[in-house]
Amino acid sequence: MGKKKKAKELEKESLALMDLAVSCKLISPKQEKKLLPKLLKRVKKNKDFSLPQFLLKHDVLDKDQIVFLYAVRKHLDTLMMDKKFGKLGIANEFVTPENVEKALGIQVEIFRQRKKSVKIGDILVKNKDITEADKTAILLTQDRIRDEFLAQALNTIAKDEIEKTAINKRFGAIAVKKEMITTE
Repeated sequence: MGKKKKAKELEKESLALMDLAVSCKLISPKQEKKLLPKLLKRVKKNKDFSLPQFLLKHDVLDKDQIVFLYAVRKHLDTLMMDKKFGKLGIANEFVTPENVEKALGIQVEIFRQRKKSVKIGDILVKNKDITEADKTAILLTQDRIRDEFLAQALNTIAKDEIEKTAINKRFGAIAVKKEMITTE
């Protein structure tokens, strides 16, 4: 990645985190407005810029608040992916819309209590709303399982070759339905 592109990405990420800090009421909009010029100047000047260090140095947030801010960001990213997971599960008739909504509610409640994200697939499996095979099929469709972990994922949920074949067929059905492949 080029220097300008990296600086632009860093600037974008820093601005997004500052907006999130305002949304979480960790800083006021007035503080944000005051800090933004310094922040942007620092990002452009220093390729090794670190927003946490900047916030600590300027006594804007303490370490615990910064950890919380990044936890919220991670949770929001997970939530967005999990909404897509739910839509895929519903579209492929693995799960009902009501069970997805319930699981998303549980996910938010767990985050409020523990400040940690739990993925919707794990919640749905725990509630017995879907099977591990269904979860894996959805994750495969969503591209959330890296190729190097595919064999491990299949071995985790499939007890034998027959189950592995069933999982692959389920994935194949989804891929055909999404017109990613043909039946041939």
